[in-house]
Amino acid sequence: MDQDVTDRASAALEATGYGNRVRVILADAEHGVPNLGLFDAIIVTVGAWDIPPTWLNQLAKNGVIVVPLRMNGVTRSIAFQVEADHLVSTSAEVCGFVAMQGDGQHTDRIFRLPDADGHHIELQFDDGAPDNPSLLDAALATGRTEVWSGITIQNGVSFADLHLWFAGFLPGFCRVAAEEGTELARERGTWFPYAAVRGDSFAYLAVRRIGAGVEFGARAYGAHGEDAATAMVEQIQAWDRRARSGPAPTIAFWPTGTTPQIPDRAAVLAKTHGLVTISWPATS
Repeated sequence: MDQDVTDRASAALEATGYGNRVRVILADAEHGVPNLGLFDAIIVTVGAWDIPPTWLNQLAKNGVIVVPLRMNGVTRSIAFQVEADHLVSTSAEVCGFVAMQGDGQHTDRIFRLPDADGHHIELQFDDGAPDNPSLLDAALATGRTEVWSGITIQNGVSFADLHLWFAGFLPGFCRVAAEEGTELARERGTWFPYAAVRGDSFAYLAVRRIGAGVEFGARAYGAHGEDAATAMVEQIQAWDRRARSGPAPTIAFWPTGTTPQIPDRAAVLAKTHGLVTISWPATS
């Protein structure tokens, strides 16, 4: 809850003549807005890790809820409609929002890995953090390995769905950030902030220039870095086969207490209040 935000909103509405048409309420939205009945549309304007029951309880039968939903560190602004006992996406757009505060807040786990010069690489986990992160302490002291996928993309073409594919299907998925002074920081422009941990090693998404585009691959640190890089490359190749050229994925939310009908080969992400499924239509 932020009194400054609601005060500014109230003042702006009054100044523009909308003060008597819009109601401003200061509350923790995790718990809904009691005593205001059902809403035809609910629009959430912070990054939400979950969809609490109170929002669904206050959504009209044919209503729409738009949520910037965090799914294993990747966010999409999703328009959901009610279908029987669950929500089904009608659109999903790449976005970035400030994370939710209050009772709906979700805290990432961050591991800082030191290099030989005392600089750090950060691995940030939305979910599924390793049980024994100390295995990674010496990862940056090893030689770096790389594996290339043979999958290319032209300059200027979006591959945002690859990030979502990783979030759903790549074990140990996390985001990576490089402190200035590290080898990764010196190589900005040749990698993207998506990684995967495998035991004592981690791999991150890399690209190398091929003609008028780039080839996807993985670079890795750790004693078993080649295994980590290979696992990432296998998922790049799977995305290319199964999802890249087809329609956008369907994202569904199954509240706790429902019986999820999970499509074949769908990604399943567990939330506190239900399950999220991400499914790409089968391609020929």
